Amino acid sequence: YLLKSIEKNLKKNPVVIVGGLHTEDLSNKLTSKKINYELNVPLGYQEQDTILLGKIFSVLDSYSKKKQ
Repeated sequence: YLLKSIEKNLKKNPVVIVGGLHTEDLSNKLTSKKINYELNVPLGYQEQDTILLGKIFSVLDSYSKKKQ
């Protein structure tokens, strides 16, 4: 939905701010659609995302092992 909204409103409202875990996926989608964008990441931000993703995957992994 977000990508469709960006494409629809690109000429009127060319600013989109998305943070956190969505950055990599949205960047890939914008690149594949040949939509120019600029990515500004605060220092330390990427590392925090990596830590958060690791914790999420760890919890999901332990949950799935309990179900087996």
